[in-house]
Amino acid sequence: MIERHPSEFWVTSLTEVPSGLVSLARYAADVFPSPQAPQPPSRTHVHIARNVSERFREALFISADAVFDEERKDADDEKWHHRDKELNEFYRQLLGSGEGNEVLQVGYMTREKVLGPLQQEERLQQVRRHKTKL
Repeated sequence: MIERHPSEFWVTSLTEVPSGLVSLARYAADVFPSPQAPQPPSRTHVHIARNVSERFREALFISADAVFDEERKDADDEKWHHRDKELNEFYRQLLGSGEGNEVLQVGYMTREKVLGPLQQEERLQQVRRHKTKL
């Protein structure tokens, strides 16, 4: 994707797992919802989220009964938690407790956001070194 869209590209994520939500919030830019997200979300964020809700529910296995809540921002099992406790708690609050909720995130990836973690996190540097040897 970086080769095709070198400046940035938009991404979405739909999950009920806090660690997945935290990962996108950490590694993408301008993610909504997130603690750092603009309030309210930008028109682009809302446009993308509405299109996912209106056009891709079946492909994403989103129940026809599920409500797309544009207004508000239980994943209590710790095996699904992320080690970033602050972000994890933010998303746990959105998901509720045992309610079967999922959160749709919208953000975008930049070259810096994709490549930055390779230079900052030791476990990702090991992956990069391994791929270089291949």
